[in-house]
Amino acid sequence: MLASKIVEKAMRKAQGAQVSIDISDVTEVSYEHDRLKKANSSQKSTCVLKVIVNEKVGTSRTTDLNGDIDGVVDRALDAAAFGSKAHFVFPGPSDAKEVKIYDDAVLSVSREEMVDVGRNMVDVIKDYNKDILVYAGVEKRVSTRFFANSAGAAFKEERTGYSVRVGGELVRGTDILWAGHGFGWCKRDIAHETIALKAVDLFRKAERIVSVNSGEMPVIFMPEGVIVIFLALQLGFNGKNVFLGSSPLKNKLRKKIADERICIKDDPMPS
Repeated sequence: MLASKIVEKAMRKAQGAQVSIDISDVTEVSYEHDRLKKANSSQKSTCVLKVIVNEKVGTSRTTDLNGDIDGVVDRALDAAAFGSKAHFVFPGPSDAKEVKIYDDAVLSVSREEMVDVGRNMVDVIKDYNKDILVYAGVEKRVSTRFFANSAGAAFKEERTGYSVRVGGELVRGTDILWAGHGFGWCKRDIAHETIALKAVDLFRKAERIVSVNSGEMPVIFMPEGVIVIFLALQLGFNGKNVFLGSSPLKNKLRKKIADERICIKDDPMPS
């Protein structure tokens, strides 16, 4: 396996090495101002190598998996001379839950079908209001990741991704209203017409312009707005921010930070 060979090359001079190789096939379809703008396919390959040399970390990357393997190793080794101190060791093999992130049905989705899905979503918006300038997109992604490190961990992971989105602009005088909706995950099973109808519903709820008096008002967050509320926590939970000491949650492990009624759980395999 190429990933293991790169680790072997790096370990001739490094005390630790880790490599991740990602190969992705992506098909994208997009509509802009009601018209088909793009329908193309591409392949992307990326190799990221991290090494530990004299207790310092060096990193390099390449998109040339055929002709730049020696180069990516040499650059990582050279970069380690100027890298930050390594406060970690690479983990060895371990058992983990298998998370289902691959769907064979995504492979069979043709570009022509994706064009039709985008056109159908555009038509749903235009049927509601022909004055809305509609944007839409459909993306299909099939990826393979190869991983290996000097501690003996190695695996191959395959994943798929499928997403649709639609939205638009409604201009009336000096007022510009934008609304839209989208959804993406690893499965092909997405009801794109439901996504478009959700966008229509957002337009319907927002298109009536009213004036309000200044003052304190109650605010109701839609489910999509939760990401804004949790942004501070996302930054706080970021491992790099904790390590650098910029996280407000540093030194808070096993300490109370919120009301008992708040429960946040991240589990990719819910029971």
